Amino acid sequence: MCSAGEPLWVRSVETGRDVLNYDEYARRFQRGDDPAVDQRTGWSVEASRETGVAYLDTTQLVNAFMDVNQWKELLPTMISKAATLAVIRAGENDDKDGVVQLMFAEVQTLTPLVPTREFHFLRHCKKLTADKWAVVDVSVDNVEPDARTSSTACECLKKPSGCVIEEQTNGRCKVTWVEHAATPRFRRCTGRRPRVAWRSARGAGWRRSGSSASDGLLDGDQHSDKGLGW
Repeated sequence: MCSAGEPLWVRSVETGRDVLNYDEYARRFQRGDDPAVDQRTGWSVEASRETGVAYLDTTQLVNAFMDVNQWKELLPTMISKAATLAVIRAGENDDKDGVVQLMFAEVQTLTPLVPTREFHFLRHCKKLTADKWAVVDVSVDNVEPDARTSSTACECLKKPSGCVIEEQTNGRCKVTWVEHAATPRFRRCTGRRPRVAWRSARGAGWRRSGSSASDGLLDGDQHSDKGLGW
């Protein structure tokens, strides 16, 4: 999802941004022995991909994604609630390479058109090369009802999502971000098929946050590159 080009992703003539080709997605990822969530009646898939430059180095940004408190501080207008429920696999000597965590997040947007969404998911951090990391999220099925923290939030599923973080010069890094979710197709969970999570992060949460950790974090209106590896 992060590295693929056409035909999985096509460039929008109107916006110049990457748009998921849903027919190609279904053809490529549907498995005959496993009814994928996007094939269930009443569910729809949303996906977006963008690239930006973060004014943090890779170590700082990776640590922020893997520490729930730093993550909330990094995206205060996007992450309304979050918790690490369990550490499935810990790193050695605080190394984040290979860490797997069970996490919860309640994600909000700055538009009433998209309701608050609740996710339970595994987050895996992997060092790909000396200067490139991947942070990958995927939802856990069959969450117990009492694990819900809100009666109004819409319980959704994260399909493989996350980001690739590449070290750049002068303490910056390039972030390729994929949001990929399955949502129930009924009134209180539906909205525009948006770039909402990324736009909230890049716009209100990452660029205009008052937090010193995220002041001016992302810059530019860059789009996805075809040559990035996941």
